[in-house]
Amino acid sequence: MPDPTTIEGWLDSLASTTPTPGGGAASAHTAATASALTRMVLGYALASPRLAGHEPHNQQAADALDRARARALELAQADAEAYGALNASFKLPKDDPDRAERISRGAAGAVAPPTELLDLSAHILTCIESVLPTTSRMLSSDLAVAAALAEAAGRGAAWNIRANLGLLASEEDPAGRATRADEAVARCRAAAERIEAACRV
Repeated sequence: MPDPTTIEGWLDSLASTTPTPGGGAASAHTAATASALTRMVLGYALASPRLAGHEPHNQQAADALDRARARALELAQADAEAYGALNASFKLPKDDPDRAERISRGAAGAVAPPTELLDLSAHILTCIESVLPTTSRMLSSDLAVAAALAEAAGRGAAWNIRANLGLLASEEDPAGRATRADEAVARCRAAAERIEAACRV
């Protein structure tokens, strides 16, 4: 049995032929990695006398990223639990009068974690962009990598939203959710491009 508390064990679990962890958890862990990498850059900045004038902003960003990393890991677990509930609804007898409603409710639950993760990915990118001028230029490549990871996490979250929209009841506004996800992905992509461009200068 893989040990999920180690990186190797987590990857073994991801590679196994089990429903979870899957793309939702992988996206959430990617967001957590982006947060941690940016936090490392901020740690160096907070320890630098040369950057002491930026300490209030950098500390605020560091605290926000610590919260984002913790929440991303919680969303990885929430995603697995939500998928389990949806999967259970599929196994109900086809003639069960509650089956359709249970599937729709399960799909709504499965859409919730990646929807929050997409917003969280955009928040991480905002934090990264805000610390570009207040951290060491020697670590700009790390911020560029963090931005690429945060964008990837957002795009992954959007795919997990789209995967279940077709199962939602019409009152859950699947079309509107799809549009909002696409718009959020576009914002993430634009932010990542700005960050990477700034890191090349």
